[in-house]
Amino acid sequence: MQSAAVADNPCYAAGFTVILLMSHIIQFILSCNVPDSFLFLLAVLLNLQPMADYTSVKEEGNKCFNENKYGEAATCYTRALSLISVAGNDKAVLLKNRAACYLKLDKHNEAIADCTAGMC
Repeated sequence: MQSAAVADNPCYAAGFTVILLMSHIIQFILSCNVPDSFLFLLAVLLNLQPMADYTSVKEEGNKCFNENKYGEAATCYTRALSLISVAGNDKAVLLKNRAACYLKLDKHNEAIADCTAGMC
């Protein structure tokens, strides 16, 4: 009896259609060459994985920096900054790391801003 009610309910049909559409969109996005940071953000927004703690994101940024992927490293440090709730030594370290990325990318104004914010 319940299965008939589910099959006749237009809300269930609409929900199934949305899920199927999202599945196709995700498959398309994964087939494209998009940065890992975009995929992470998409997964978080869709609740496909829990929000990471800032230390793991910082470590990912360190890895990218050591691989000379300065843009990706800066993105990681920005993401890590959004995950910490209080100012302190951890925030200053993340700002310093992101400033180093900006220097490597010749974004001097951004580097100065991060260094200044890290001192406050």
